[in-house]
Amino acid sequence: MSASHGIALIGSRGKMGRALAHLIEGELASSCALVASLHTQSDDRDWSKALSADVWIDFSLARSTQRLHSVLASGRGPSGLPAIVIGTTGHSASERAMLDELATLTRVLQASNFSTGVLALKKALEFISPLLGDSGFRPLMVETHHVHKKDAPSGTALTLAAATRGLTDERIYSIRAGEVIGDHRVEFHGHGERLSFEHHAQSREIFARGALQAALWMAGRHRRERTGTGWLTLDDFFEEKLACLK
Repeated sequence: MSASHGIALIGSRGKMGRALAHLIEGELASSCALVASLHTQSDDRDWSKALSADVWIDFSLARSTQRLHSVLASGRGPSGLPAIVIGTTGHSASERAMLDELATLTRVLQASNFSTGVLALKKALEFISPLLGDSGFRPLMVETHHVHKKDAPSGTALTLAAATRGLTDERIYSIRAGEVIGDHRVEFHGHGERLSFEHHAQSREIFARGALQAALWMAGRHRRERTGTGWLTLDDFFEEKLACLK
């Protein structure tokens, strides 16, 4: 597997897991290979097989963190522990502590949204919101998702809110309707004018593609520097990607 990176999927039976497998086994087969597909019924043999991967991508449930932690904390693949990319959100304090412990053993990247467009929107809000705030603009956010989504505000909404100076929780409005994949609109209201920034997800493939791109970046970095540990962010990925374009 020297020419490609080994990927293990956690939560392989979910919508995101299936989308990731489709990309790995199809369009991106030349750059990665599916080493293991894990789900709630997977046995110890499957989990042990996953240790041979370069990187794990987790889109399961927060409660799966304990199993993920126990396998990685007690096992080791032929080249050390795999890096971990986590798209799961809603972790409890104890589950978060387990992830923090894993970050002392290997590289860990967690994000609420792997869309390139959302990442670009986050960077834009970090830049523009202080300028608008100093000019008297007040921000608010409207986020819309399908009726099956349990958390409100969404993880993406909270990420964008954290990037927007002056946007408080009470000014985030959550709508759950139909089968909307994910819409986020941040508005800045000034004196006689309004400025809006929007992102509309039209396919779940954008999240799978972004997560896989981040995972391949992690796998490459991890393969070069097997001793590396700690938390990484999509900002690290984005900045390194931009640096390569200069």
